[in-house]
Amino acid sequence: MRDKFISDTLGSTKKFLNNNKQLLVLNADKGNVTVVMEKSEYDAKMQVLVNDIATYRVLKRDPTNKLQDKNNDIVERMYNNKIIDLNEKNSLMCKTANPPRVYGLPKIHKDGTPLRPICSSVNSPSYNLCKYLTNILKNLTKSSKYNVKDAMEFKNKIKGSYVYDDEILVSFDVVSLFPSIPVDLAIELIASRWDEIKNLTFLTKELFLTILKFCVKENRYFKYNDKIYEQRSGMPMGSPASPIIADIVMEELLAKFERDSTNKPRLLTKYVDDLFAIIKTQDMDIMLHTLNNYNKSIKFTIEKDNNGQ
Repeated sequence: MRDKFISDTLGSTKKFLNNNKQLLVLNADKGNVTVVMEKSEYDAKMQVLVNDIATYRVLKRDPTNKLQDKNNDIVERMYNNKIIDLNEKNSLMCKTANPPRVYGLPKIHKDGTPLRPICSSVNSPSYNLCKYLTNILKNLTKSSKYNVKDAMEFKNKIKGSYVYDDEILVSFDVVSLFPSIPVDLAIELIASRWDEIKNLTFLTKELFLTILKFCVKENRYFKYNDKIYEQRSGMPMGSPASPIIADIVMEELLAKFERDSTNKPRLLTKYVDDLFAIIKTQDMDIMLHTLNNYNKSIKFTIEKDNNGQ
């Protein structure tokens, strides 16, 4: 009975979608929810995103072939310098690259249901080389005192914490994390940690920085509706290296905050771009101001507790 119901429902759904070609079926940005949206509405909202001239610009030429050649030149150098073996070389070489593809996920928890841009860089010129870089860089935050990997670890970290009458629970969220991270700052911070990195790789510093700049500075582009767009600032969306590099920058931000602050939170932790703190109520606005003065591109919003939640 149940199998028949599922089969009948699936069949009627397919029929409905075949008869309504103007509809798109999408995953929501959060909540594991499926969203049905008119194609015209979806495209209009995507056009608003990609036509933001402060963030993106249209390129006259597709740089994919040029970037593929540079990727393969770097890999050839790694092989010739005996940094990688033949199998690794073959896995890092790029033969049929495609430009990264951007799409949007509806933010159903926001007024007007805006889209969150997501970029898939699978099969893009630098994809495998960026994964290689990520495997090196992820070791820099492995012993982070701030990071939690999931909700269960967060629960265990705050278990037994008590909030006193003069304290408050707050969360700070970075506005548009990847586009907010200044690339030159990220490269500078990572280069400053070469003494740690050199123990994790056979790369020379010069070649390591060449790969880093190639992945985060030269591959900031994507395709939408037959047009090629360049991301003008911030970390490249969809790159495997962007999350860990953004995390390294956030680590430095929090370390700097704790070095400079005289009124530290009693508890401070983070998950990606979300910070959680237990802090004196009178220091809450000071902390927000201090975080927002770290870099003009990185801005935080704040959310306060509601009845201890």
